[in-house]
Amino acid sequence: MSDFNVCIFIGRLTRDPEMKYTAKGTAVVSGSIANNRQYTSNGQKVEETHYVNFEAWGNLAEIINKYAPKGRQIAIVGRLKTDVFEGQDGQKKYFTKVVVQEMQLLGERRDASEPDAQVSGEAAPEKEEIPW
Repeated sequence: MSDFNVCIFIGRLTRDPEMKYTAKGTAVVSGSIANNRQYTSNGQKVEETHYVNFEAWGNLAEIINKYAPKGRQIAIVGRLKTDVFEGQDGQKKYFTKVVVQEMQLLGERRDASEPDAQVSGEAAPEKEEIPW
């Protein structure tokens, strides 16, 4: 059996998505969602917030950029990816994100022209350079 890498998050965008294009003209959007968890510990209500970075490619990137502003609730399905780079101090740095393969806009729509359906995206190119 092969390995399985899939994750699902529902949360609100912490900022407007940041759209860029690769040298070949492929759209890529990055962003972050806040995901809240509530539980009770020793009779006290506790709330944790986790921040999840993501990127989406192609048509899916265009849709997220157009219809998912800061504060919009969104469900994302994708795979975890960790980028490794060398920091200014010469040490290895790690940045983990979700590469979005499907998404669903949730909550209230800002206007009637927004799509109301689940969207699947294009796979991220394996060798195309990300512009950030």
